[in-house]
Amino acid sequence: MYAERFRATLTAVGVEPVRIPPSSPNCNPFIERFFRSLKEECLHHCIPMGQPELRHLVTEYLEHYHRERPHAGLDGAVIEPDPLLANRSGAIVRKDRLGGLLTMYHRVAA
Repeated sequence: MYAERFRATLTAVGVEPVRIPPSSPNCNPFIERFFRSLKEECLHHCIPMGQPELRHLVTEYLEHYHRERPHAGLDGAVIEPDPLLANRSGAIVRKDRLGGLLTMYHRVAA
């Protein structure tokens, strides 16, 4: 019922939904790779005790994934570097997320 209403809503605003077969990772490799990263780097290391904690884990991982991680397509550069942390002469500081599960290193202003 929900899927039918959702598809009707998409059609009403001019979006044609494309249905893909279940369990077919070749149809959308980008999201499949993201979910694999989410599971391997975050969820396999934690045991959430409810939906709020799971939501917190995923939110923290998304912040790290979209802003702080080094990206291979950018030659290892951070995706959204903080201009205040672009110093090359300060001390190196470690920033932790999720109790140290996800880390990022940067230099502080001297």
